Amino acid sequence: MKKICFLLYLLLPLSVYSKEWTIWNSEVEIVPEDNYYNIALPPELTGQSKYADFPGIRLYNSQGTVIPHFIRSGNIREESSVHYSTLTLLPVTKVSQKDSSDHFTYLTFPTLKNSYWYDKVVFYVTYPGDYYRKGKTTDNRYSFTLSSYQSNTFFPGMQRLTPETTFRISNEQNPPLVIDSVHFYTVPYYVCAFLSAGERYTLTLDESLDGRPSYDIEHFRNKIPEDIPVISITTPVTTVNQTTAHTRDTLWIENPAVLWSIIILVGIFLIGICFFVMKDMKKK
Repeated sequence: MKKICFLLYLLLPLSVYSKEWTIWNSEVEIVPEDNYYNIALPPELTGQSKYADFPGIRLYNSQGTVIPHFIRSGNIREESSVHYSTLTLLPVTKVSQKDSSDHFTYLTFPTLKNSYWYDKVVFYVTYPGDYYRKGKTTDNRYSFTLSSYQSNTFFPGMQRLTPETTFRISNEQNPPLVIDSVHFYTVPYYVCAFLSAGERYTLTLDESLDGRPSYDIEHFRNKIPEDIPVISITTPVTTVNQTTAHTRDTLWIENPAVLWSIIILVGIFLIGICFFVMKDMKKK
């Protein structure tokens, strides 16, 4: 009987499951007049987004109404190449270097607590002579070459730096380089929106939201000047854990009364089989 109950339990489809995600909230600086504004996004906030277009960012007024907005970056495009305006140096303070017996040097960042998106990386190298070393991230997102004949500055596109990020440099039969430091930079990102004077707004990053909403303001992205006032987030970003349960309609066979009826019938059937088997054995 116990085996039957266990088997029925395994065969039942799950009707409830839970999901947990994080919501980052922060208040926006109150503005003095009605106008378009660029709300500066701190890299600690944007780095929490798993996607480079920050699909989970939303802007709400004090009534909880979503304010139309779009994400703009602080770069300008000129002759098909990207010229960075004001880059932000990320607070990556320490690099750990491990020179392995497999002729590779591994760089990790043990003090890194947050994730960040970066667009530029600079390696500061010490070596008594010329060098030419190929390297890449261990997740194979991009490759680079360190050389004594260049600045070792790279623009890999928007990459995500996490506590698990590792750079691997091939030494071949050469002595390892000494990597003094690695600097990461990000292009500043802004939420552009029309804000009302004196109104309180809240900026959120909700990881459960997958896609960017479509607003009319997107069609005027090139009409809104880039040099509009820049405002900041006034309170530290905070986290709120949310858990939700998703249910579906249960099938008729999942009704407890039906299940117990099936179990009882199967039990009676097995008892009957055992009875006839024992009776037949006694005759023999």
